[in-house]
Amino acid sequence: MAYVFNPKLPIYLQMMDIIKERIFNGTYNAREAIPSVRELSGEFSLNPNTVQRAFRELEDTGLIITHSTIGRTVTDDDQLIEREREKTCSKIIERMLLEMEKIGIDESEIVSRVEKKIKNK
Repeated sequence: MAYVFNPKLPIYLQMMDIIKERIFNGTYNAREAIPSVRELSGEFSLNPNTVQRAFRELEDTGLIITHSTIGRTVTDDDQLIEREREKTCSKIIERMLLEMEKIGIDESEIVSRVEKKIKNK
């Protein structure tokens, strides 16, 4: 099944999120090589320039490192990975809180609903 990108968001940002998700969940481990631009552009049916832009942005954050001989790897800085993971978690929670508040759910009810959902998982 093909990945469906959100047409309202730049695709390179969504590609960055996919790569970060794979780093955070251990699909791409610290110090290990990640797929090439060609591989990821083929996997997601994207223009290679889009994947390249996502890589450049992730290099700027320090999450991935480009080596002249072995390609790209995930950083070996576990603390950086954890900080970036925490930032991502915070953004997800903030979006959820905003959406819940839009439909009139207060903080205590949000907590209650989240706890209930976790129990029933």
